[in-house]
Amino acid sequence: MIAARAALIMILAVWIWVTSATTAAADPITATVSVIGAITAAATFVVNNAIYAFASWGMSRISRALSRGRDGAQERQATVTTLSLGETPREAIVGRAVTGGSLIDAFNFGGEYGTDTVVRVIALADHEVDRLEGIFVDDAYQGFGFSGVQLGFNGKLDIEFVNASAAGGVPPTRFASAGGWTAADKLIGITHVWVATTIDEETWTGHPTFRFLVRGAKLYNPALDAALGYEGPNPHVWADPSTHAFTENATVIEYNYRRGIYVTGRHGQQQHLLLGRGLTAEEAPPEAVLPWIALCDELV
Repeated sequence: MIAARAALIMILAVWIWVTSATTAAADPITATVSVIGAITAAATFVVNNAIYAFASWGMSRISRALSRGRDGAQERQATVTTLSLGETPREAIVGRAVTGGSLIDAFNFGGEYGTDTVVRVIALADHEVDRLEGIFVDDAYQGFGFSGVQLGFNGKLDIEFVNASAAGGVPPTRFASAGGWTAADKLIGITHVWVATTIDEETWTGHPTFRFLVRGAKLYNPALDAALGYEGPNPHVWADPSTHAFTENATVIEYNYRRGIYVTGRHGQQQHLLLGRGLTAEEAPPEAVLPWIALCDELV
């Protein structure tokens, strides 16, 4: 089973690398994505730190070998916008960003020889996100409205989106048993997708590539905190993530980085800090950023 799965992942790795060179920057949103080690004043970016604990089956060596000779910036962009293989960094998404995600598992089933349908389990972020907004199948984009068989692909594309939660999500029964997954394999705290493609020459040739347009983390906005003078609906409370909301305000994003983004269901617990500095309200006073939040909200 492991050997067969490793072979499948190797085939996917080679196919994805060959096809990604000309498609990595095909859409305007991709060009705005930056990978950084500290927050900058950009509304959309992907931040990586720590390490996934997924088995790599030796694919990290293959990935490094395939990427030799590329420009550093190009290699970094490819890591974000194409499917990552092997051991990869933790990933957090704020604002709207395109990501290729990180491969957790791959297997096939169906047909006379059990190979007609290929399933990829792909991690998108290590926290809850606002929603999956759309998908790029090769270079073709379409909005994502529901989990299940997607329209426009002759019934050959099935996607299940699972947002991160503290309890995790039970693997979809239509895929799980074929890949050896059980109800206990819940991927707690990880936003992920199950992508199943069935071989069909009229729909695509070989294995299609996927990128995902994600509306990222829900964040605390000090300008919407009743304790700081806000009097409108849906007030925010930093200690209560259920009050937080999606935003592209650069100051709000930067402030949340300073306070810290935590594992889903473990907000404010220092031992579960996912990324950022983990500062307290005394160390990072929320009232100090109110003028800059207002400035970022001005229309230009």
